[in-house]
Amino acid sequence: DDIVLSTSSTCDSYLWVGPGGSSIATLLNPLLNTTANTTTIPSGDVAYAGGSWSVICVSPDGCESDLSIPIDITINTPPDTAVANSNSPVCVGDDILLSSNSIPGATYEWSGTNGYFSSTQNPVITNAQLNDAATYSVTITLNGCSTGSVVPASVTVSAPPTVPNPTSNSPVCEGDTLWLFSGTTASTYAWTGPGGFFSTQDTAFIANADSTNSGFYNLVITIGGCTSPVGQVEVDIIPTSYVPQIWATSDTICDGLILELQTDGFVGLNAEYIWYGPSGLLDTTSNPTYIDPNITVADSGEYFVQVLIGSCLSLPSQVALIDVNPIPATPDITFTSPICEGEVILLATNTLANGYDWVGPNGFNSDLQNPDAINPATLIDAGSYSLAVTIDGCQSADSVINITINPTPVTPIILSNSPICEGDSLIIYTTNSASEYLWTLPNLTTISQTEDSLIITPSVVADSGMYGLQLVEAGCPSETVFTDVMIQDLSSSQPFAGLDFVVCDGETVLNLSAENNGTGIWSTLSTANIITPSNHQTLVTNLEQDSSYAFIWTLMNGVCGNIGSDTIDIYIAANPIANSDSLTISSGTEELIEILLNDSIPLSVNYNLLDAPQYGTAAVLNNGISYTTSSSQTSDAFIYELCLDACPSMCDTALVTIDIAPYLNAPDLITPNGDGTNDAFVIQGIENFPNNQLQIYNRWGNEIFYIENYQNDWTGEFNNQELPVGTYYYVFISQDTGELIINGYITLQR
Repeated sequence: DDIVLSTSSTCDSYLWVGPGGSSIATLLNPLLNTTANTTTIPSGDVAYAGGSWSVICVSPDGCESDLSIPIDITINTPPDTAVANSNSPVCVGDDILLSSNSIPGATYEWSGTNGYFSSTQNPVITNAQLNDAATYSVTITLNGCSTGSVVPASVTVSAPPTVPNPTSNSPVCEGDTLWLFSGTTASTYAWTGPGGFFSTQDTAFIANADSTNSGFYNLVITIGGCTSPVGQVEVDIIPTSYVPQIWATSDTICDGLILELQTDGFVGLNAEYIWYGPSGLLDTTSNPTYIDPNITVADSGEYFVQVLIGSCLSLPSQVALIDVNPIPATPDITFTSPICEGEVILLATNTLANGYDWVGPNGFNSDLQNPDAINPATLIDAGSYSLAVTIDGCQSADSVINITINPTPVTPIILSNSPICEGDSLIIYTTNSASEYLWTLPNLTTISQTEDSLIITPSVVADSGMYGLQLVEAGCPSETVFTDVMIQDLSSSQPFAGLDFVVCDGETVLNLSAENNGTGIWSTLSTANIITPSNHQTLVTNLEQDSSYAFIWTLMNGVCGNIGSDTIDIYIAANPIANSDSLTISSGTEELIEILLNDSIPLSVNYNLLDAPQYGTAAVLNNGISYTTSSSQTSDAFIYELCLDACPSMCDTALVTIDIAPYLNAPDLITPNGDGTNDAFVIQGIENFPNNQLQIYNRWGNEIFYIENYQNDWTGEFNNQELPVGTYYYVFISQDTGELIINGYITLQR
């Protein structure tokens, strides 16, 4: 290896001093006098040596430093040449043994051209395969130095020979020569067989063979040092006294079935089996089986066989006695069909036999001559039933019958128009279909008909009771169902709810009491709550004052309908409310005050003066209170009382306040024609309003007259011109208060 020296110092040049010293001649070696801070000395250079090495740093002006602290360099000697050895060649499945020369303290690295690697000195590759064939090399390392020369080992892995397929001339007769043939070319042959037989020939033989030589012979061959698996051949030595065995699958057979005879078989290709029966020679077969596909009763008797192997004919076998029995006649079956669902299936036969085999639907089977009854029969029990009988081991053909089971009709739905009223038609019917309807009346008599309804008209009360119905299909009846029929007689009672009345004094609960002459019910369209509607006497709640209620009592007669209804009207009275009145009446006049116009009166009322007026006079009239003013008064008042006629205790009072206005009256017609009557527009009482204002307008709203402090002197003129005949509108105002005193229309005629 190269010696590589380096320093971390920075110098102009470097003098490298080793075991050769620092003489001028020595330092002339360019590898020892460098400008770089590192130098490499190869192994062939004169300066290449192990030992102590130092460096001198030279400055640019040629000054040299002292020697550096030295380092020791050791040069180790590499190991000898590495030689790889193996046990090649090997066979597939063997172990490959690799080895190398031994150097104490060294390490080893094996590699193969197939990617193999190992760090063991003498590695072993177990169970070698064909892909383990390769060139294997080893590198030996000692003190960090590896061998420079390597001698590899080439390993060959051979496949074993295929399994040999030996043959023979078997079967052979006793005393003949048995030949064994390898059928392949190999390096070696190894035969083994019965009785300790062994041979290394490719073709082996046994002269004068006997029965002890029968059996299996094994052959193993080697090729290229590899041993094959074991090949095998079976050999039969036929003794001249051989007696074959014969047997049948059954020695009792039924007519028309298959007869099968068998004997021992042989491996030999030329074995023949000669079969004999009651009629002589039957057949010669190449396999140890004889079959007669259709045996008959006439074929009963003795059977035997002989075996011919090559030229070896065996002795006759023992005799097989075959008995062929006739097939029994088809049995008879007694049964009943059709039947109804739920009835009993009875099966029987008159045929006598050793055994019985009944088979039918729904998993039915029996081995009895007369099977147990199927009770109750269901729809899945319908279908084909078969019977086969067995006599002397032979079974008859099936006797087949078919049993029909008619389903039970569905349980009917029975309906009616009950309850009904006497005299109506009673109709009892079903929604189910059937071919026959069987009706049962209350007196237990029955009626059969094809219609799905039973009508009794006119009905009477005696027709009430239980009615039954069965559906019938194909003679099968359904379950009977019943319905209860009610026929009600007529009634002549009439309802009476009571007399109308008013509830006074704020009561919100009342009692209703209808005439108790039958079953009835109270009802109302209002929000009132009738506590017991079906009772002719009941409380009613949830009533409100000032509300009217109508309660209806309906008398019922069951299914004969409602007999009739009667209504009672009830008013829950509220107190009347009398509101105060205030009005103005002209002085010196009489006026009717309609006091009820602004009062709240739910019912008819009566009224009277409770406190009379102080100045004027008041009189109670049918349509109000009449009031007459007195002279020189300006106001007055009185109090009246208002009471309900139906509830005299429910009253209210109100105050009537009267202002007395000065008297004022304007005409509605003037005729200014100079006759002294109505010639001017004269307002009576104008003296009560001396500070006044009068305005007159035509029909188009144009003011045609205006005056302050009017003196009753307008005669139908405007700007001193007579106005045309027509209707005019006037407004009379108090200038003191600005109040409108009077207004209206006036007609002008001439």
